[in-house]
Amino acid sequence: RFDRFRGSLDGARGIVMYDGAEQRWKAVGPGLQGGKGEVLALLAVCESESGKCANQTESVYAGGSFQQAGVLTTTNIAKWDGESWQRMGSLNGPVYALAAMGGWIYAGGAFTAADYPGGFAVAEHLARWRGGAWHAIKSGASQAVYALLAVRSCLYLAGSFAQLCDVPPGLVPAASCAQEADPRAAQPANALARVCFGPQASAEQADEEMGPWEPLETHAISRLSKAKALASYMPP
Repeated sequence: RFDRFRGSLDGARGIVMYDGAEQRWKAVGPGLQGGKGEVLALLAVCESESGKCANQTESVYAGGSFQQAGVLTTTNIAKWDGESWQRMGSLNGPVYALAAMGGWIYAGGAFTAADYPGGFAVAEHLARWRGGAWHAIKSGASQAVYALLAVRSCLYLAGSFAQLCDVPPGLVPAASCAQEADPRAAQPANALARVCFGPQASAEQADEEMGPWEPLETHAISRLSKAKALASYMPP
């Protein structure tokens, strides 16, 4: 959270980038501001179909607590395409974590709903973006998600949640995942869990290709603790 960065970058707001070739910091357009003006998560993604990115095919996604990206009005989420900021709809609470997998952009945070041009999604603390629209991931988490990590075809999540929800068809859901008491719809979890996806999890097949919630039962932390970071290690 800042509105200047060293003497040469007065006016840089919320985000800057380092140019390794020129060995100096640069502003990222007019930056991110409004609200608390905080950038809490960044994700760089190669969006080239070949997988080989030139500068023009690398995008940076920013999440946090802000209301303006450059000259655009947006709420807590935005995309930098290398030239300008782009809207990604709005999330109604702070975004703490971002991840990419299978062509989807995943967001975790303290939000409960997402809107985008032409649509709206109830998304409790976890959502994913593709094709200009936000999608809920099952029925969400009971409390905030602070970290996301994509490993192979699984998405790992950490936060302050006590349970994860997936309301089956025909069952009337509770008002929120935190209030869900039906064991058919709620899976106890203690701050750490994962969900895995099939290899062809397209927008049309998203639900069919999504596996069940899998709490990570072996972690040794107390009930209702918070987990705020994740990392993976692949032995050589």
